[in-house]
Order: sequence, then C-alpha cells, then structure tokens
Amino acid sequence: MSNYTDIAWSAGFIDGEGTISLERHVPTAKSHPSPYFNVVLYATNTNKESLIKLQSLWGGSIAKHQKVRGHKLCWRWRLYGEKAISSVAIMLPYLVVKKNQANLVVSYKMRPKEKLTGKLYRLTGEERLYREDVVSQIRLLNKRGE
Repeated sequence: MSNYTDIAWSAGFIDGEGTISLERHVPTAKSHPSPYFNVVLYATNTNKESLIKLQSLWGGSIAKHQKVRGHKLCWRWRLYGEKAISSVAIMLPYLVVKKNQANLVVSYKMRPKEKLTGKLYRLTGEERLYREDVVSQIRLLNKRGE
C-alpha cells in the first residue's frame, strides 16, 4: 500500500462510514478462562463497490448486513486483528473523526503483552482492567447522537 490517494480515500471513507473498535469476547472454554479482545475495522454501506475497493486495498471480507425493513440492502466490510491494527496505523495521519479511536487501538497494540505459560490463556487483573477501559473509551467515542 503505497498510494497516498488510496490511503487518504480509505481514511475518509472510514471517518464517514466506518467503525474502529476493540471487541471483547466472552470466555468459551476452560483453556481460555479470560475474556479475549480483538481489534476490528469495519464499514457498512449500500454501495458494495466502495467496500470492494476497501477489500482490494486492505484485505478483509464483505458480507450482506442485516436488512432493515424499508431500507436498501447494505453490505459490511470487516478487517480483524493485526491487519486491522496495521491498516489503522497507516490511515492514522489522514483520519479526522475516528482519530481518537485509531490512537487507542494503535496504543493498545504497542503495549507490551505478558507472556503466556502452559495451556491456559489468563490475563492479569491489571491487563484485563486496561483492556476493559480501552473498550469503554472506544464505545463512548463511537456512541451515536449528542
């Protein structure tokens, strides 16, 4: 990705139609007793061509989004994890509306992670609180209205 025009276009599209978030997932197995967290970048739109362009530039997947009665069919492009973080980091200088969310997920990535031992994935209390706080901050920033 070296085309500045494509990077700036992507950032503008994400600013207007996208979401940058840190999702919290509930533990599902004894071997995974702590919640886990995943950075996600997505955009929803009725124009699938725009989402295909995002996919061609950054990767990810496109799927039909839940149709609301009386609304046009819409599509959602999603990008998760490391790819989402690196894409957000590249777009960061061009983001305006979602700049704070982008800074939070980039800072989250740069935070040293504890080494896991054995078969169990367990977060320290401090790390869990930090991650929960980032989730809360991003939710507030992404809140509609007001």
